Amino acid sequence: MDNAKLYKVTLDLFNNVAGANFDLIKYLPNENIHRSRAMLFRVFALEYDKQKNVKHLDIQVNDPYFTYLLND
Repeated sequence: MDNAKLYKVTLDLFNNVAGANFDLIKYLPNENIHRSRAMLFRVFALEYDKQKNVKHLDIQVNDPYFTYLLND
């Protein structure tokens, strides 16, 4: 993959990470419902130079929520 395509793909992914949020819904014993929003990624960082050559990606998954999605 050439660098221009790599840059476009990583930038598109970077811009779409905001969509990786999900709702946690818990039904409480008192019949109330607790709803919160969680982020799947703890860190998603992209580093590139002036010529848009991708130098570094730092992607860290928010582990408690990641394992929650896998196990439920």
